[in-house]
Amino acid sequence: MNQEDWVDPPVILLIDDEPEVLEALRTQLNDRFGEQFEIETSSTGAEAIDLVKGLIEDGVELSLVIS
Repeated sequence: MNQEDWVDPPVILLIDDEPEVLEALRTQLNDRFGEQFEIETSSTGAEAIDLVKGLIEDGVELSLVIS
């Protein structure tokens, strides 16, 4: 596969202000969907908005937000 053929996987975004919750969700979702999706986390709403803006700019599909 050529580098230009590579497509970024869609993203599942997790948002929570409790690090333990984020890590537990990330682990569970990565175990189940890690080959199909990239799991991203954010601990604040402002950080999540910046992340979403970056994903949009990069043309990456945001499939699901869990807050």
